[in-house]
Amino acid sequence: KERGKGDVFKKTGPSKKWWRGFKQRHPELRLRRPDSLDRGRDTMWNRIFYDPEGDSQLHLIFNCDEAANLNKSAGQRVVVPSSQKHAHSVAAATNGHITVHCCVSAAGGTIPPIWFEKTFLKFAPSERPLLLIQDGAFSHVSCPLIKSAIASDVILLSLPTKTTHITQPLDVAVYRKMKIEAAGIMSHAKLIKSDV
Repeated sequence: KERGKGDVFKKTGPSKKWWRGFKQRHPELRLRRPDSLDRGRDTMWNRIFYDPEGDSQLHLIFNCDEAANLNKSAGQRVVVPSSQKHAHSVAAATNGHITVHCCVSAAGGTIPPIWFEKTFLKFAPSERPLLLIQDGAFSHVSCPLIKSAIASDVILLSLPTKTTHITQPLDVAVYRKMKIEAAGIMSHAKLIKSDV
């Protein structure tokens, strides 16, 4: 507008031609998705959990977690300086809560997650030891749970608090996608009814 061209955008927003020109004028910027994991982490995961003979041990590694926050960015991209490693979005807290609780093996199998002795041990493989990855919530490190895990040859791995957005496998690989999809649905619903 300052150059006297008026509104250069169509109703659908900037065109690809405009974006290419904008990038040329601002080489310090680039387009990136917020907080995605690099492929190297996925590669390392596959190397770590196969034994030297090539036999998969993934069915003996379980991850249990709950998800309650649906305030995730809906997969949109944001323009940031190319030197910036992360692009976070801040979402307002909501009064409504929807909780999902899952327990999956690294091989992709699922088992009921809620009670350790009555459910997890009942449906888990009989091979031992098993590894159960969970967040570091106080309820997950109780003495009865630890004693039961030791007696059942289950190794409990509690992830450090305030790190699960990058260290919790379910948060990174499963809930992230679910939250993005839910946020997209909520964004579209807000266009129709603003108080959703």
